[in-house]
Amino acid sequence: SPIAFSCRKNSTSQSSKVFRMSVWQTNQLIFPGKTTRIVKDRSGILSANKLQPGQLVFIDHFVSSVRARKQSGYGIKHSQSPTRSKTADSYCGGCIFVDASTGYTHVEFQSHLSAEETIQAVQNFEQVARDNGIIVSEYASDNGTAFTSKAFQDHLANNGQINRFSAAGSHHQNGTAERSIRTIIAMARTQLLHMAVHWP
Repeated sequence: SPIAFSCRKNSTSQSSKVFRMSVWQTNQLIFPGKTTRIVKDRSGILSANKLQPGQLVFIDHFVSSVRARKQSGYGIKHSQSPTRSKTADSYCGGCIFVDASTGYTHVEFQSHLSAEETIQAVQNFEQVARDNGIIVSEYASDNGTAFTSKAFQDHLANNGQINRFSAAGSHHQNGTAERSIRTIIAMARTQLLHMAVHWP
């Protein structure tokens, strides 16, 4: 339905002008940065020719500037917390997995972005995939230290998996994971703002 905008000349004026414009026109004026174009040629797209689930999975780390408390535990500042360490009882970010074929997105939170916790995140993701009858055969990531570490590479080699790295400074080669990080951050920010507005 059209959205109506009213504009009054001044506070004493008796008449007002009402301008009606469609939702599409409104979005073009207010959100010009969100407009996209349709790509007809998919030959250069990262997920092209990836028709089977698990054939290629994009993986990347995301970082939160404010550490978040875990779902279980007392929190990082509770007096009854067994450890007062800010890193033991809180999350600093996580690992995101995006399937190239289906677009399925999976998030694993981490206290440290180390190779050990990244391997645990990969194992958790692969367990979810196996529960749905999907075997992951290839990962695509950037050149982060957790992904290039020997422990992570040995883990993939033991499972018969390969890892495709992005070139230095070429974040667009892992653009699917980068865009998914932007999406979930926007969703989280929206939910936090919604809770702040409706807080009792």
